[in-house]
Amino acid sequence: MYVGVSAGAFIASHIAAGVSPEELLKTLDGSSEHFEQLSPFHLYWPNFQEFIERPFAYLYRRMTYLPGIFYDSLTSMPRLWQPLRDGFLKFCTEPTYSNAETMLRPLAKIIYSSRTMPSISEMIPSGFFNGNRLEKYIRNNLERNYLPNSFKVLKKERGKSLYIIATELDTADRVIFGPDEKNDLVREPTW
Repeated sequence: MYVGVSAGAFIASHIAAGVSPEELLKTLDGSSEHFEQLSPFHLYWPNFQEFIERPFAYLYRRMTYLPGIFYDSLTSMPRLWQPLRDGFLKFCTEPTYSNAETMLRPLAKIIYSSRTMPSISEMIPSGFFNGNRLEKYIRNNLERNYLPNSFKVLKKERGKSLYIIATELDTADRVIFGPDEKNDLVREPTW
């Protein structure tokens, strides 16, 4: 069984697939005959896409927030009309704070239940660096050398269990990837 976190996951995945530590060291200086040289650009490629897309997505959500609430209010008007009218008439006959609250409560429910105000934190990229180049480097090198790039295939072909431990950045929950773990690797962005 092999278990790895961060750089340890990189090393454990290769060793579990059958790559020797010596061969891994050769990838650093480019002397490996089997693997492409690992360059700093595989590890430290800036996350350009999110640096550009996230602020625009935030601005779009921010600019459409109030018009969206107005639209939601208009489309809900047929079922809101009676409670708003009753609340308004009650407020007109007895103008108290609780009657004002009763009058506006149906509208507030529509406003706060249908949309959320975009948070400024939505502009922040999920990370400074993008890991796609490192993933492609690992995948291409394993495929070129006919080595398994799947937890289940590795377990089936080599009899070795590999577990990668990660942290879900949005929730700080521990996530374990392995041959008998059920985790969704592809998730839609929440922004």
